[in-house]
Amino acid sequence: MWFSTGFVVTGILFAIGSPLLPFDKGTRTPLPADAKALIDKSCIGCHHPPNPPSGIDLTSLTFHLTDTHTFDTWVRIHDAVRDGVMPPGGSKALQPAERAAFLKAIAEPMNAHEHWRASTQGRSTLRRLNRYEYENTVRDLLSAPWLQLRDSLPEDGLVHRFNKSGQALDVSHVQMARYMEAAEQAIRLVLAAADQPEIQKRYYAREQKRFIGRMRYSSFNRHPERATIPVLGFEAQPDVLAEKVPISAGEKDPQTRELEAFATPAGTYTGNEYHFDQFTAPSGGQYHLRFSAYSIWIHTVFGTEGRDDRQPWWHPDRKKTSRGRTTEPVTIYALSRGGEKRLPGSFDVGPEPAFHDMDVSLLPGEQILPETRRLFRSPPAF
Repeated sequence: MWFSTGFVVTGILFAIGSPLLPFDKGTRTPLPADAKALIDKSCIGCHHPPNPPSGIDLTSLTFHLTDTHTFDTWVRIHDAVRDGVMPPGGSKALQPAERAAFLKAIAEPMNAHEHWRASTQGRSTLRRLNRYEYENTVRDLLSAPWLQLRDSLPEDGLVHRFNKSGQALDVSHVQMARYMEAAEQAIRLVLAAADQPEIQKRYYAREQKRFIGRMRYSSFNRHPERATIPVLGFEAQPDVLAEKVPISAGEKDPQTRELEAFATPAGTYTGNEYHFDQFTAPSGGQYHLRFSAYSIWIHTVFGTEGRDDRQPWWHPDRKKTSRGRTTEPVTIYALSRGGEKRLPGSFDVGPEPAFHDMDVSLLPGEQILPETRRLFRSPPAF
């Protein structure tokens, strides 16, 4: 596997949208008398604490139309009364004149407020960037598509399940502080990446401790279905498996070293992970990865694999492999120190050895974990 990295800083800029200013008009509109009279007569009896129907407590609901949630609540009330849903009893619960008077009493100030807001503020409200937009903007400004900033910012508000509504994207001192911290973090990461020279280095599977560890049986795992198999080309190496000879020929025999590999019959999952642990991204940036991989055929054998605690079963023969017969998908994950995985990409491997190139974005400290998705996955108690 080859790695090379390089990065150029094109500029540094921090920007955030302007906060919204509250309306100066209509913030204390009183509830019209006709509407209040009907509510006191027909609605308060049910819509009161502690468990008001539909979550609407009419004893505390104001007519503060500037508040988005309050305005939406009055729209719900208007529509329910108009459709005969409320008060309970349908059309018989209210006289047509009473219903019409109530609807007119609340609809007129609500329509007036909507017209006033549209004429003074426009249909689209000035708003700040949400977390996703801010992250993408900083990535573009700093030419750093690998930056991960949104999870360090507070959650955005929602209106009608949208996180791009200006009515929900308020700005508090906490958000300003977090946005400034995120900007400073982005600048530090980009400057650190700019100091890294472009290098190229190869990492061999036979030199990765995680791959070697999965080859060896231990008190925690004696299942051939999960273990890696040392191979030379397409042939298994029983002497390496038994550790009668060195794990790798090393630099003294480059031709043999090129053919050395590890085969695996199982996918990568918690408890059966193997990754290129000798590589750690020194800084965030764009990396070019080249993988040498191919599929292989692992023969099966009926036996106990030297175990006295279970009956014989068909399992992978770790001493006999041959040329592959299928094409297998391989997914590449970026693995953080905390175990979190990101998905940079994937490719297919066939029976013939081949190189597979990928351009990916890595964060500082991330490592490379290959996942053979279609292979065997045994449960922990297997």
